[in-house]
Amino acid sequence: MAYTWNNSSKDARTGEFNEYTTDNDDGLYWRIADNHFLEQFGIPRLGGESALVQTKTSRFTSNYEVEVQFQNQLLGNQIEVTIQQPVPLPSGFTDVFGLSVLHGNSTRTITEPTELIRNTDFVVYFTEKAHSSAEKYIARFRED
Repeated sequence: MAYTWNNSSKDARTGEFNEYTTDNDDGLYWRIADNHFLEQFGIPRLGGESALVQTKTSRFTSNYEVEVQFQNQLLGNQIEVTIQQPVPLPSGFTDVFGLSVLHGNSTRTITEPTELIRNTDFVVYFTEKAHSSAEKYIARFRED
């Protein structure tokens, strides 16, 4: 699930896709607007609720009970998948051991190297611009 998070066109099990398209709402800035990123800072999404996270988490289908939770944090994103499967065992066994459902839980950090590089370049660019602008204003104050 974490492997296919960056492209809604990818197959949830194999990661295969035919072509990259933005028709599925995975445009360049979807990570900011449609990935619940700004909500961390109390900024609601403009234009109402985004269905993109719901679309991405509902791509995995199974015969078992599957729950997918997405957590967007300041320094990374995380997917947690919980699967439950009933176990057909004799009632005497389930009474003794209390085991009637198997639970599986996995948590994975979403890694996107290209997004990391893009964000790093942005921070370097912004820092340089802010530093050069600050130097101009500081020089003015020193002259006075």
